[in-house]
Amino acid sequence: MKRVAIVLPKTLNPGEVGNVSAILMGQLSVLEPNIFETGSIEDTEGNQHAAIRFSTIVLKAKSTTQIVNFASSLASGYPSIQSVVFTQIGQSFNNRPLEYRESIQSKTLAESEPVGIALFGDEDDVIKATKKFSVLQ
Repeated sequence: MKRVAIVLPKTLNPGEVGNVSAILMGQLSVLEPNIFETGSIEDTEGNQHAAIRFSTIVLKAKSTTQIVNFASSLASGYPSIQSVVFTQIGQSFNNRPLEYRESIQSKTLAESEPVGIALFGDEDDVIKATKKFSVLQ
C-alpha cells in the first residue's frame, strides 16, 4: 500500500495551509498520476467527486530548517520516496512560471525557504520517514 504525507511549518496561517497543501498535492500528482482515481465519479446530480487512492496526512514541522534537513535526508535514507517542495519564492511568483523557474534554479533549498514538502511512497517507508512530525491541527 502507498501513502501521501504533506509536511508544513507550524507557522503557516490556515489560508496558507490550504494553498500550499493544494499546490504540493497537485505537483505530486503530476509526478505520480495514480494518486488520484482517473475515472469520473459522479453523484446522482452530476457533481464530480475527487477520489484519492491512498491515505493522506498533513503533518507539522517546527521550522523551515527542519523541512530543509528532512528533504536532504530523504534521498539517502528513503530513495524510493518521491517528494516535491514548495517555497516562499513560489508564493511570490504567481502567474510567472518562467521567472519562478529561473529563480529556483539559482538557489539552494534553504535559500528558497520551503513552506512545505509532500511525499509519496510505500506506506511503511513514509510512516518511518515522517515519524518525527506530528499531525497538523
